[in-house]
Amino acid sequence: MLIYVLAGAILISNGRVGVTEKTLKSILWTERFMKILTLLLLANTLALDEPKVHEILWLVTMTVFFVFVLVVTIATFSVQDNFQFFRTPKKEPDKYKYSPLTNDMSIGIKNDLLHLLQEDRVYLDNEISLDKISKRLDVDRYVVSQVINQGFGKNFYELINDYRIDYAVAVLLENRKTHKYKKKIKVIDLVYDCGFNNKVSFYKAFKQRKGMTPSQYRNSISTNEEVVFR
Repeated sequence: MLIYVLAGAILISNGRVGVTEKTLKSILWTERFMKILTLLLLANTLALDEPKVHEILWLVTMTVFFVFVLVVTIATFSVQDNFQFFRTPKKEPDKYKYSPLTNDMSIGIKNDLLHLLQEDRVYLDNEISLDKISKRLDVDRYVVSQVINQGFGKNFYELINDYRIDYAVAVLLENRKTHKYKKKIKVIDLVYDCGFNNKVSFYKAFKQRKGMTPSQYRNSISTNEEVVFR
């Protein structure tokens, strides 16, 4: 009866709690084992006058019982993993809860930041920093950091590297189109041209965003491909 109640509760809350099909199957198998175990215990009682039959039934009953315990254990952990109310959900602290930055201010700073990135290409400066950006925007560095976190969903260097890799891709594409008439660009030169200080950081950022090395990407792009900047 308990199995039916538990299964019913899961079915009712399915989709809201996030229960998997695997959990439901575990509960149904547990219910089946309980039925089999009940029938075996009843058969053991009826076979008390037949020692040999009783002995065989008892061995079968014990085997089924241990399998039943194993299934119940697996089902229990499965249910605990899927029921959210077994755990207290953790709330991410809002670090900008008391920030004086308004929505209008945030939009204005974001637009000014985009101008620096898209028009002035400040990301090509290999010494660019949050402090330098904040001075050019005449805004506190913590405010700029908040605008980047909330407006772009990333941190300062992730944003800068996004633009650097876009620039690197544009250079590779242009070089790919014109390499018959122009010397093929070296990747090591591209590292510093797009603002990175070393090859390792460049390769890591490039592969994270494109899933391949710069050389592999250059060989894979079409001459008709166009780069769309952010």
